[in-house]
Amino acid sequence: MLVAKKALKSITEAFLKSVKDYGIEINDEAGNVADSLEEVLAEHGVLVEEEVSFNDLNNTQHASWVKIAESYVPDSDKASLNMETIAEHLFNKHEGNQSAFHGTNQQLTMVDWRTPEGSPLESPTHNTTYDVIVQLGNQIGIDFLTDNDQPVMGVLIEVNHGVPCLHIDIDGSDTLMHIHKSKKSLVFTPDSKVNYFEQPDEDDLLYPSLNAQKVRA
Repeated sequence: MLVAKKALKSITEAFLKSVKDYGIEINDEAGNVADSLEEVLAEHGVLVEEEVSFNDLNNTQHASWVKIAESYVPDSDKASLNMETIAEHLFNKHEGNQSAFHGTNQQLTMVDWRTPEGSPLESPTHNTTYDVIVQLGNQIGIDFLTDNDQPVMGVLIEVNHGVPCLHIDIDGSDTLMHIHKSKKSLVFTPDSKVNYFEQPDEDDLLYPSLNAQKVRA
């Protein structure tokens, strides 16, 4: 199995970042960590080369890129497209790095933006803490949970029909609102044929505006 020098650099940076997350700072100006990681990879049959092309991949690596290519193409189009060509294009575009196709999760704690700044809250009810789960990948998911793990709001971010798109739900229910970028504007589409837009109550407003609209769940 082969990886390129650029891949070793990315692996080393990821290792150093992971170590730093535990409060351990390693000065690797001399490149000793990269050398050690290259030795570890070699012990496991992975050789570092200056450049690695798609044709240099072994069967396992090759199959993994073809599988990624297949996940990009609708079933109805697979018979008419060359998966090998698409796989090679994706390999070259991402320089052999598959991280963009494998989702990773992060869990954060979020509070009102005023709290970290030391600014006073306008109401005791604003002193709310949320657990936020962020799923990173080709689609990005953000879920706000209460301290007893009840869903409050969720956002799915993706590219749909070639444009950025957001899908929003509340309380863990089905999607309530779709938002997508058009040529020079944003288009808001409720997930219903019924007109769910209505004037919000005054206590629902964060930004006072006569244009504000509420979408009923």
